[in-house]
Amino acid sequence: MSNQFTVFGLQRSGTNFLEQLIKNNVNNVNNVGCLNTWSRHIWKHAYNIESHPRNTKKAKLNTHKIIYIKKHPYSWIESICDKHVDIKKTYEHVTNTNTNKDTQQWMHKGLNLVELAKLWNDHTSYWIDQRTKQNIYSLKYEDLILSEDQTRFQLKKICEHFNWTHNKPINIPKKVSQSDQFNDNKRERYKNIKLISLSFEQILEINKHISNQTLEPFNYDLIETIEEYNKHK
Repeated sequence: MSNQFTVFGLQRSGTNFLEQLIKNNVNNVNNVGCLNTWSRHIWKHAYNIESHPRNTKKAKLNTHKIIYIKKHPYSWIESICDKHVDIKKTYEHVTNTNTNKDTQQWMHKGLNLVELAKLWNDHTSYWIDQRTKQNIYSLKYEDLILSEDQTRFQLKKICEHFNWTHNKPINIPKKVSQSDQFNDNKRERYKNIKLISLSFEQILEINKHISNQTLEPFNYDLIETIEEYNKHK
């Protein structure tokens, strides 16, 4: 049985952390490796893969094991605005300022909040649809990093799903790529969706572009009142 696998998810959603967690701990996976680049297989941040003619052969997602990881839209938007990584290069429309004053008011740290919300929603919708068509394992970033015990628990669930065996004890990466090293405060932030920079008005605008269909599979809730907003500050 092939041990090829790909972790899919938007930038700043825990893809690197999850890849490293698997590579560090799953027996024999390193013999094949993680197929996570265009040169070797499919770019891990992609969606609507089948719509690109150059990906006709690469878009056969059922040829290996797929894991999809998702982060709450508010946490993801704040994170991507804080560290742009390659978002501007790969999804250029998120920098769109346009000439429309209504559009310009939703610019935040050089990125367009409306376009980011649409990207989160479209990306999530696509992978939810793919999940119904084939054997795709999905999980929430918040569940993966809630605690070190939870990280170990989530890896064990992945291994059970794919019939993998893991190392004992499980080695948890301390820091990967551009991510910061976790501490209890940061874990708590993601657990309770602690907002750092988004205003209540910005939250309400983001909400307009997030559908219930993309929230329900992950049990994500949106902030709809100023009282709820204040609880998350």
